[in-house]
Amino acid sequence: MTKYFDSASYGDADHGCGGGGGGGEDLGSLSDGAWRSRYLMDHDPLNQLLVCMVCGDLLYSHSLEGVRAHIEEAHPDTLDLEPPECRRILDAWDEQVSQRERFFTSQLQRHGATLAEANGS
Repeated sequence: MTKYFDSASYGDADHGCGGGGGGGEDLGSLSDGAWRSRYLMDHDPLNQLLVCMVCGDLLYSHSLEGVRAHIEEAHPDTLDLEPPECRRILDAWDEQVSQRERFFTSQLQRHGATLAEANGS
């Protein structure tokens, strides 16, 4: 799982998940923690895109304006979530990613064992 963010790294932490911020910053100018904990965005390493942890949409924009526009259009109520609500979303997302990783790992192991048996026979 790509851990892209750490919650203590962006100031203005008194505004729920997505409050505060603004301006023309891009993905590189915000810390990984700010993207994850404040904007509930994770990184999709396969597509090199941001993925919204609230609705699952992939975002082609890596700008703060693009992220905020997505949030305001798709689920504006998440701009003012309380920290416990944000934590629940983050925890659920992390569990979902972990389950996927365990599944793919088991599939790779199973496939590797099948190949080893075929080559050893």
